[in-house]
Amino acid sequence: MASKVLLFGHLRPVFFGKKSFSTSAVKNAAAPPGSPPYRLDVPPMTYGPRVKFIHTVQTLIWFNIFYSFWYQPELALGHPQFQPPKPELWTDEELGIPPDDYDEVVEQGNAYYIRSS
Repeated sequence: MASKVLLFGHLRPVFFGKKSFSTSAVKNAAAPPGSPPYRLDVPPMTYGPRVKFIHTVQTLIWFNIFYSFWYQPELALGHPQFQPPKPELWTDEELGIPPDDYDEVVEQGNAYYIRSS
């Protein structure tokens, strides 16, 4: 059952019956003749000699880095037998701290003052 309705200045047919599920117009899904088919399998990538050489060099570099970390970790982490310095054992003289009975001479303008600690 169809009737016509005036939409946007044109008479359009309106159907008052069973509607289809799709609300869009039917498109022509066929490709034009001579065009390549849609969604073909992509051919596998082939690498040239330059890319193979770069991959080989990168592999050797990373192998060297991991080999060095595994067999010579002290190169990156420091030698395990190295003892860090203990500040408790340092003397005042090594740290540059003057003795307790040291008097400091301070100059202010033309006058000299002795500042005791």
